[in-house]
Amino acid sequence: MTTGAPAPTAGAPSRAAATVAVAVTLAALAPVVAVLLQRWGRPYVPVGDSAILDLRVHDVWPPSALTPLTGAYSRFGWSHPGPLLYWLLAPLSAVAGGSSWGTLVGSVVLQGVAVAWTARLAWRTGGLRRLVPWTAVQAFTAMALGPGVLLVLWNPDVAAPFFVLLLLQAWVVGSGDTRRLVGLTVVATFLVQTHLGYALPVLAVCTWAVTRLVAAEHRAGRRVLRPRLVGVPAAVVVAVWLVPAGLDAALHPPGNLVALVRSAAGAGPAGHEAIHGPAGGLGLLATEFRWWPPWLGGPDPVNPFVGAPGPAPVAWLLVPVAVLGTAGLLARHRARRDLGLLVELLAVASVAGAVALSLVRGTPFAYLFYWRVALGAAVVVLGLAVVTELLAPALWGARRAAGAVVAVGTVVVAATLAAASVLTARVVADAGPVLPMEPVAAAFLAHLHAEGEPGGRRVLLRVVGTPLGGLQAALVDQLARAGEPVFVDPALGAAFGRARVASPRSVDQEWLVSEDSVVTDRLLHLPGARVLALSHPLPAAGQAALLALETELGTRLVAAGRPGDVAFLSSPLVASALRGVPGMAPRALDRLARLDATVARHTCLCAVVAVPPGTGPGPPAAG
Repeated sequence: MTTGAPAPTAGAPSRAAATVAVAVTLAALAPVVAVLLQRWGRPYVPVGDSAILDLRVHDVWPPSALTPLTGAYSRFGWSHPGPLLYWLLAPLSAVAGGSSWGTLVGSVVLQGVAVAWTARLAWRTGGLRRLVPWTAVQAFTAMALGPGVLLVLWNPDVAAPFFVLLLLQAWVVGSGDTRRLVGLTVVATFLVQTHLGYALPVLAVCTWAVTRLVAAEHRAGRRVLRPRLVGVPAAVVVAVWLVPAGLDAALHPPGNLVALVRSAAGAGPAGHEAIHGPAGGLGLLATEFRWWPPWLGGPDPVNPFVGAPGPAPVAWLLVPVAVLGTAGLLARHRARRDLGLLVELLAVASVAGAVALSLVRGTPFAYLFYWRVALGAAVVVLGLAVVTELLAPALWGARRAAGAVVAVGTVVVAATLAAASVLTARVVADAGPVLPMEPVAAAFLAHLHAEGEPGGRRVLLRVVGTPLGGLQAALVDQLARAGEPVFVDPALGAAFGRARVASPRSVDQEWLVSEDSVVTDRLLHLPGARVLALSHPLPAAGQAALLALETELGTRLVAAGRPGDVAFLSSPLVASALRGVPGMAPRALDRLARLDATVARHTCLCAVVAVPPGTGPGPPAAG
């Protein structure tokens, strides 16, 4: 098994090779097909970020003040650079009648396109020897990221398989194939606009590819700036980068680009968060090169309290150094410039990846750098493929080397099939709601519809307390899609659409949405409050006991000068979190913990409470 030169092989491939290629490609696509069969036409209520993404896809057409000009909103106070994800999902959603399940299925279709495109390009540029290792990298990456990447409608998830495709395109372009420059431009644009966490690795990879292409064109005596070479890529840049960014700056000054620049300079909401640093960045990268890495089914050390991966010993980086160093020396010794370029590309991507991981601000959540998994798999799988091809003839001679390459290829094919099978089985087994809050949101929407709410009245929907379950976003998404005049606070305009903001003075009602039992109890006792929807995870007596305990213990915490600890009262971990705090009786904490655990099993004690405009809690702070 080998990667070989990114150029068509001589002669037509055999029927057996074509059969294996189809089988491997279909295996890599099996998880995608499983999601399509499982979710096609199935009612779906997205929540949280998924709901916001679904709503913004719905806003694409017809053109209006709500048409997105930037990407998904980030917790750092800016939006991802561009709207290409929304624009690509809109027609796929339209095929499903504009339904929310169509947006989910469309995101899975896009991921399938990345896998199929990778297999097709690898096959066209080198037959089975190219297709097997590149498809293996896709399958290993998908298995490591898990079924959530396919099942959850989220911009970091959709982008994940496109990074592997970008590496292949960059190698082909850097080797002198000008026909793939347009594809490289489109995929690079999609990655960076969809999630800014890809920016530095993508920039490094594309810079390498273009630099190598320009050098190849000069060696061939051709003019680089000719229309046939740069015309279409330039048109893509203008249409998908300059036009949306210009309109955004004109319509919403100073524009998202200014927010991005300010954040990069350390200003904005994330300015106070520390940079991860070189040691932490190298440790995160080293995780992908342990003896049993995550992309081969190994464990990924995750801090259970913050949900962020932990670093591995930096010594594991000797693995990529050894693999790429050996591959590079062999390619140079055998005068295989094509394979030398692949090794060079992987080295550039690895260095850029280490720098990007070092620059992560705050908690290093895994979704910020999904590309790390693909990079680790690519370095090892493709690097060893180069070593196999170049070392086998020297060790065993041409005839026996061919058999060795076939044997190694067979092992990689088997591993690819196994990875795809594991992920497909996990997708099939995960047949329930996509996210825990989905059933609550669906029940609330059904109840509101049955009660005729909001009935055309202008409503300002506000979340009070913790918004992590995403209930408020689900209500805004589904009600706005149904044509109801629902609005959010100006601070949320960048996320939900700036034409969808309102103040209490301009609406008929405020709807306060709570996901926390402590907050819910407070909302139920507001003057003039009218309960529109309420979840009942406990019997009446248990629910009364829960609220009474939270009220009593919350009062004691505030009196003791610890109001920040009130949030623990809604957590099943309340007993361990507050044990030993003065005034917190162990028996009361244990009982509250048991009640909280029951609530958590049923998602939440949630509520939607209507109050007269201007009487609810103040709006959230901007950005």
